[in-house]
Amino acid sequence: MQNPSSLEKPFDPLLIKHFDSIRRIVGPRLLSLSNYLQDTEEATDLVVLCPIVSVKTPSLGVRIRSPLANKGWYNEFTIRSRSRRGQRTEIDKFLTGTPDWFFYGILLDDGSDFDVWHIIDVAIWARLYREAEERDFSDFWVRERSNGDGTAFKAFTIVSRTMKDAVIASNHPDHNNE
Repeated sequence: MQNPSSLEKPFDPLLIKHFDSIRRIVGPRLLSLSNYLQDTEEATDLVVLCPIVSVKTPSLGVRIRSPLANKGWYNEFTIRSRSRRGQRTEIDKFLTGTPDWFFYGILLDDGSDFDVWHIIDVAIWARLYREAEERDFSDFWVRERSNGDGTAFKAFTIVSRTMKDAVIASNHPDHNNE
């Protein structure tokens, strides 16, 4: 979500001043942890609480990375592409349309907060992934890397021209849409 001060509509200065406090108070009432099935079958970690039963509940996958695991990799995000026992991976789940959004955050060295974070529209990402398989999107998919335990992940360039439409928000210095 964009900061209200960056929008064209003028906002009440009190709203601007207390926006973070309001978000901190309201946010927990709008988000909930996913259930076991949503987590294991849909790569969904959080759900947006929606009181209208006929509306699909939007979902948010979350990946929190340690700073040590990501030194020098701030321009990329990773998604599991191979599992030990042949189970569905995050890529498989993303390609079937779940979750709706994906939060990818890298912690500060002291773990107190996020250093770099991105919110990705999974439907747009999935379309780009399929297109990249058909064409050479060398700026989209970086590489597949084995973890040495039968699992693997694919790394994707977050700051590429190809990815710009899929990134909803980011605090990365090469994105101006925090």
